[in-house]
Amino acid sequence: MRENLQNATYVIPDMAISGQITVFIAKPNSGKTLFFMYSIIEGITRGILKPEDIFYINADDHYQGFYEKTEIASRHGFSMISPSEANINKDEIISLLVEMADSGQADGKVIFLDTIKKFVDMMAKRQLAEFLDTLRKLTNRGATIIIAGHANKHLDADGKLVYEGTADQLNDVDCLYYIYRRTDKTDREQLIEFINDKDRGSVVQQRAYSYIKSHGMYEDMLKSFGRADDDAPYHLAQQKHIEEIKCAYELEFQYLTNLLSRGEMKLNDILARHKQDKPENTSGKSIQKVLNELDGIEWISTKKKEENNARYFRLKPKF
Repeated sequence: MRENLQNATYVIPDMAISGQITVFIAKPNSGKTLFFMYSIIEGITRGILKPEDIFYINADDHYQGFYEKTEIASRHGFSMISPSEANINKDEIISLLVEMADSGQADGKVIFLDTIKKFVDMMAKRQLAEFLDTLRKLTNRGATIIIAGHANKHLDADGKLVYEGTADQLNDVDCLYYIYRRTDKTDREQLIEFINDKDRGSVVQQRAYSYIKSHGMYEDMLKSFGRADDDAPYHLAQQKHIEEIKCAYELEFQYLTNLLSRGEMKLNDILARHKQDKPENTSGKSIQKVLNELDGIEWISTKKKEENNARYFRLKPKF
C-alpha cells in the first residue's frame, strides 16, 4: 500500500488521481465528453497515459457522435467502446469489470464511464452501492475510474448544481467535480468551470476551460478545447452583472453619463441636479445604486479629505 501511494500520479493533471474513483457532474451538453477526450489525448501526448491502458465506455452518444469519437480514439490508440454497438447490456459490462478485477488485469488501466446512469439506476440505493463496490474492487487492483454524471435541471437554493441520484454516490467516490457552463449555450466561445465538491488527495478546487462551439465536425471543437484563465469565470460574471445593471437602469446610466461628461461632480451635487431635472422613471435611490455599481467601471470616485471625505465622480477615461 505504501508503494502504491508513493507511485500515485495524476490521470488528469491536478484533478484525477490514479487509483481513485473521480466523478464529473454537469448538465447535458456542458462539455464533459470534450473534456475527457481532451484529457486523454493530452495525457497520451505528454506520456502520462498509455493508449493501450485506456478504455472509454461511451454509452451516452448518438451514432454519428460515437463514430466521430471512435475515429479520433483510433488515431490516438485508445479504445472507444459502445455497449449498443458491441451488443452487450449493462449487466454484461459489470461482469466484465468484475472479471478484470478478479483476474489481475486491472493494474494501470484507466476506465471512463460515460455516463453512470447508463450502467446503474441512480435512484436504486442498493444497486448503486453494489456497482460502486465493483468499481472499488478495480481501484484496489490498481485501476482508475473516471465517471461522467448528469445534474438535475434545477439548481439548489444556493444556485449550485444537484447531482442525479442518492447520497451514496457522494459517499463512495474519492473525488467529485461539478461542471458549470458560464456562457450562454448559444455563444460561439464556451467557458466552463470545474468546482470541486469532494476530494481525497491533493487536487485543485477550481479550474476553467474554454472551447469554440461548432456545428460542424466534433474534432473542430476538440482542437479548440484548452485551459482558460482560472479567473475568467469571475470576470465573465462581473461583465454580465455590469450589462444587467446597464440594461435594468438604462435611463439612470444615460443620465449620469451625460451629466459627468461635463466634468467632475460631487455626489451631493449630482443628487441635487437630479432632483432639479426630474428625469422620468428614475429616483435618487436608483441614481445612487448605479453610481455605486458602476464605480471603477464607467466612472471613478475619489474622496477629498479637505471636504470631509466628500465623494466626487468623474468619467473613466476611454483608451
